[in-house]
Parts: sequence; C-alpha cells; structure tokens
Amino acid sequence: MPGQAGAVRRPRTPLSRQRVLSAAVALADEGGADALSTRKIAQRLGVVPMRALGKTVLVVR
Repeated sequence: MPGQAGAVRRPRTPLSRQRVLSAAVALADEGGADALSTRKIAQRLGVVPMRALGKTVLVVR
C-alpha cells in the first residue's frame, strides 16, 4: 500500500485501449463471451474496474 514503510512500488504500465482489448480477447478465448466482465478484465490488468471501463466500452453481440 502506498505510504507503508518498506513498500516497493512498481512502475505502472500505461493503460491503453490495446491492453484492455487484449485482456478481453484473452479472457474470451479462455472462457467464451460469458467469461467477460469489467471486473475480470480489470483483475487481469491489475487495475480497479472503473479504470478499465474508462478506457473502452466492449459490446459483445
């Protein structure tokens, strides 16, 4: 957690539309379209769900 003594902060990789889409495609490949959710995509990217949602809106038909 930020501010804790001895905590090591990793540099953040910028969250891009391409990273979000790549994570979504990987999840869909593994579990089908039903496996997709903002929460699962965010977990895969290591961010909070609203941050992932802010980058792209996925529409699955």
